[in-house]
Amino acid sequence: MKMIGKTCCKCSNKIYPSHSRCPNCKGTVFEEFELTNGRVITHTTVYATSTGVKSPLSLAIIEFDSGVRALCQITGKLETNLSVKPEFAVLRKKKGKTLKGLRYKEDN
Repeated sequence: MKMIGKTCCKCSNKIYPSHSRCPNCKGTVFEEFELTNGRVITHTTVYATSTGVKSPLSLAIIEFDSGVRALCQITGKLETNLSVKPEFAVLRKKKGKTLKGLRYKEDN
């Protein structure tokens, strides 16, 4: 599983999540790139979570090496400017179903 961003072939704008048109120039042709390592810009802890989501839940805005930013689940140490990398993990359990996906952890 990977997080995929797109680069507009017309103006080189990098976007995530993907759109059918570039929000900068309205271009429609893109190249994909993988969002992997990044750093924590800011973070928060949520104590009132939805059914099936463990509490407390740590969330962070991560700026990836490409410059794109996204809100992601994070585990372990919470610190601004912390270098992080993705890991595949259980994100939620509800009504007997398990949802797995990417979350981020400290890049040692």
